[in-house]
Amino acid sequence: MFGRCRSVALRQAVVEFRAKVELEITGLRNPCSIDEFHPRLLKAVLDKRSNGKIVLRASVMTVVLKDGTVRIRANGIKTERSPPVLFVGEG
Repeated sequence: MFGRCRSVALRQAVVEFRAKVELEITGLRNPCSIDEFHPRLLKAVLDKRSNGKIVLRASVMTVVLKDGTVRIRANGIKTERSPPVLFVGEG
């Protein structure tokens, strides 16, 4: 966690793209090790506000339910179902 920010995970929520790709959120991803997947990825998912606070923009792990190619700007995103919210450290 950064500062007083409470991260939220929507475990088992399914994210569906118009391209018919579906991802199931399985848990949080620790952002400090995300650069193992691609150099500079951590910098891409963090945002620094004008007051100096660091805000995490993304940090979930997913399982691919239906594969395909996703182009975010062209395909858009919608959530299929949303189970109860779990705060980091719970469950």
